[in-house]
Amino acid sequence: MRTKTVLALSLMLLLVACNGTPAQYHSDREIPDGPGLLSGPDGAFGHDPDGLKGR
Repeated sequence: MRTKTVLALSLMLLLVACNGTPAQYHSDREIPDGPGLLSGPDGAFGHDPDGLKGR
């Protein structure tokens, strides 16, 4: 019983490890693309020349 459990867990671990996807690396000195905490949905800061008057 214990041998079957160990073999089953080993097989599951092997299958999970083979199905992994690589992670994208970026340096901590570069700003990644996409939205940020203070930036808009395009990942860039916008400038509204009318200010709040346009609302």
